[in-house]
This record gives sequence, structure tokens and C-alpha cells, in this order.
Amino acid sequence: MDSSCLTKGALWGTCCGVLLGAGDFMWYCRVRRSVAIGFLSFLAVSYGVSATCQLKRPYIGKGRPTFAEYKAELDNSLGSRG
Repeated sequence: MDSSCLTKGALWGTCCGVLLGAGDFMWYCRVRRSVAIGFLSFLAVSYGVSATCQLKRPYIGKGRPTFAEYKAELDNSLGSRG
């Protein structure tokens, strides 16, 4: 079963946000800080997972280059400078 990149990002972000927020609350017992840490880690992890997933996903036949093609083109352009 292949889920979308946004779904993967939301799931990973939720898990990390809840775990980090709960761990911070158990350690410091500060509700506002724990909620803020949980929410910020949710945003960071969900965005990171979603962006990484979209880079790795091949777009064959849609006119978009894959990550490997993009990296090869970038390496060639940087190699031609020096």
C-alpha cells in the first residue's frame, strides 16, 4: 500500500510531536512549553518527511525529473564551473 507524501508526513509528525511533547511534560511539568515543543516538532518533522518523500518519488512520464537526474544535472553544472 502506497500512501501519499502528505499522509506520511502527517503520521510521522504526529507521532514525533506527541512523543516529544509528552516526554517534555514528564520531565519539566510545564504545559505551555510541552504543547509548544510538540506542535513545533510536528511541523518540522511533517514538513521534512513530506519534502524528502517528494524528492525521492519518481515522476516517470509526467515531465518532471527524478531526484537522481536532478542531482546528476546539478553535479555536472557545478563540475563545469571549476
